[in-house]
Amino acid sequence: MKRQIELARNFGIYGFCFYYYRFGKKRMLEKPLENFLGHKEDLDFPFCVCWANENWSRRWDGHDKDVILAQGYSDEDNMLCIEDMAGYFADSRYIRFEGKPLVMIYKGNLIPDLKGMLESWRKYCRDAGIGEIVVAGCAMDGIKDPLSFGFDIGIDFTPNNIMRDLDIQTRRTSLAPFGREYHLYDMQPYLDSIEGFLKQRKEMFCTVFPSWDNTSRRKTGAYIYPLSPEQYKYWLKKCIEATAAAKSQEQRFVFINAWNEWAEGAHLEPDRRYGYAYLEATAEASGEEA
Repeated sequence: MKRQIELARNFGIYGFCFYYYRFGKKRMLEKPLENFLGHKEDLDFPFCVCWANENWSRRWDGHDKDVILAQGYSDEDNMLCIEDMAGYFADSRYIRFEGKPLVMIYKGNLIPDLKGMLESWRKYCRDAGIGEIVVAGCAMDGIKDPLSFGFDIGIDFTPNNIMRDLDIQTRRTSLAPFGREYHLYDMQPYLDSIEGFLKQRKEMFCTVFPSWDNTSRRKTGAYIYPLSPEQYKYWLKKCIEATAAAKSQEQRFVFINAWNEWAEGAHLEPDRRYGYAYLEATAEASGEEA
């Protein structure tokens, strides 16, 4: 993790957003975040958390309804979540938006009484002496305008919303020798129109990805959005320019999906095919010298 932080810092990354998994009283995949929190001097790097609030199911086996762990939303479950996350906000490394701790929610549309839950979260943090928090909602899966759902800010979440923006050319192809079918998208038409999309959503925080390929999670029907390092750099640079033009210094966040999402082909970490190319593209787009 120390080496990953060195890589991230050297190539212009500001901080990490960790996915946070909680199913009622049960935490999952908590060890990376615990390790990060427990080594403050060695791992001195900004961070925040995003509640990945969805069921765990065997999607990679093609069984969407075969639930491994169900996500609950009782009042008790929701409060356990914020009580636990609030412990991170006191960490000096925690990312703040206009001086307030920033916490993200992945799929707000799944929460039955979202506005009520957000009010309870805010009251808890005020009563606990934390003060006001900023809760960001991802624009995806039925949430086009996160602010109308009670969120403080919205974050454009790609690739989930790309088809909403543009009818990208797609084809369904058999992947020999396994006989799989998949959706392959040409990203260039999207990039050619990116400035217009950014103007339409200037209040939203941008998210880009280096590339996307979730064939490892699906027997069939995978989604593939290939991006060369040059295409990725162009997209990221346009998002950085639009953010700088539309937002104040304390509001200038651009998100990248992701640092190490290997199962979905979205990773900035070096690989055998491109080496450090996506990291170098990140540094170049942000005006940093690696």
